[in-house]
Amino acid sequence: MFKLVKLVFAVVSFFIAAQAYASTHSLVQGWNLEGNNNGSAIDPVAVFGNATTPTGISPSVTTVWVWDKTLGQWDFFAPSMTSAALTTYAASKGYGVLTNIQDGEGFWVNVNAASGVSVNLSVPPALSIFAGNISSAGSVDNTGANALFHFTNPVTSAGPVPNEGGFGIGNDGAGNIYVADTGNNTIRKISSAGVVTTIAGTPGVIGSADNNNGLLATFNKPYGVASDSSGNLYVADSYNHTIRKISPTGVVTTLAGSPGVIGQTDAIGSAARFQYPTSLTIDSTATNLYVADSSNTDIRQVRISDGNVTTIAGTPTIHGSRDGTGSVGSGAAQFNYPFAIAADGLGNLYVTDTYNHTIRKIVISSGAVTTIAGTVGVAGSSDGIGSAAKFNYPMSIATDNTGNIYVADSGNSTIRKIVASTGQVSTLAGVAGTPGFTAGGLPGLLTNPGGVGVKGSTLYIITGNAVVELTNLP
Repeated sequence: MFKLVKLVFAVVSFFIAAQAYASTHSLVQGWNLEGNNNGSAIDPVAVFGNATTPTGISPSVTTVWVWDKTLGQWDFFAPSMTSAALTTYAASKGYGVLTNIQDGEGFWVNVNAASGVSVNLSVPPALSIFAGNISSAGSVDNTGANALFHFTNPVTSAGPVPNEGGFGIGNDGAGNIYVADTGNNTIRKISSAGVVTTIAGTPGVIGSADNNNGLLATFNKPYGVASDSSGNLYVADSYNHTIRKISPTGVVTTLAGSPGVIGQTDAIGSAARFQYPTSLTIDSTATNLYVADSSNTDIRQVRISDGNVTTIAGTPTIHGSRDGTGSVGSGAAQFNYPFAIAADGLGNLYVTDTYNHTIRKIVISSGAVTTIAGTVGVAGSSDGIGSAAKFNYPMSIATDNTGNIYVADSGNSTIRKIVASTGQVSTLAGVAGTPGFTAGGLPGLLTNPGGVGVKGSTLYIITGNAVVELTNLP
């Protein structure tokens, strides 16, 4: 069942004991068993990124640590424990009858240093609800599934509705994520424990008011949200045609654009004009924002210090698919409703060119635009390299720090992964053409995912009225 690397006979007793642990599910096929023959101590925190993991496992003794996802902790076992001893231990934990390791769990075994082998059986990726309720809309601050959101679904049977989309998920580097709760006209914070709080906006109230108290400020269908390292949030307030800022203390101000005024003007602050901005991202130095100005079909840069707005790519108001440079002249690039944008921290931007069914790359320093995946005007779900891959109204995009790009391929009800260096596209979660929601191991099911965001080894996905987490990204 497993690929074994440098596994010695001493591990066999572990499997006998491990299979007496947990619930009624079988071991998950596809987990990878890896060896480490240097006899060094193991720190699962570095691998699993969980603070409840033991700080280290001594290489001098034979030990087994099993991750209990239900209790959210690591449990200790020794391979020499008898089935009766394990049963007694499990009864004290409330497990009842033990048969196999539970799906979605993982374990470490550290064989005696004399054998020179340490073994890691890693936790497989899995989908689960992080906060909200897939089928129920509302505005309730609470924890996990007891919280309610109202995410406007931009996808219809005929494709996305223009100016509806680009859901944003941001994170602050301190364990929190932020979402633009479009239907409630609010910005919500979700802690690492799934606790949801409203930090700005008045639920159900449309407006454009700035305020020193975030909860008294108003928005009009906010879509994109991004954060900087100082704790500031930036919002694409789509139907106000503005870019808003929320300070760490909750002060809401308008950084660029004029509420309710549509246009395409490069200028400073309120003199600048946007037309349904749907997504935004921030550069690695927190100097500039980059905005997918969807109905202007271009990409804008907003200097954070003074709100100075310039157009860096795309021919304003001209729908097309041309690769090129900048926004002016016959060689300028063209987009067709670019709904979402993400920065990779290396000087590049990635854009979901939604109505072209493609993913575009922009080199910030030059404004050069290229198509890295998908075929212009051709909807589909094929995996492959570059233009051999097909998308179906890709809505949102995120990047990790290892060169991967994640796309909410909304029309296919899937999450796609792109390796930036090669253009290789694969389907990570969901089944093309089969909407729904199924938790657990991949592929699972999703319905028209509208937003994605990465934090560590977890991908957060907006589907229905919930934020779903895909843990242990492969």
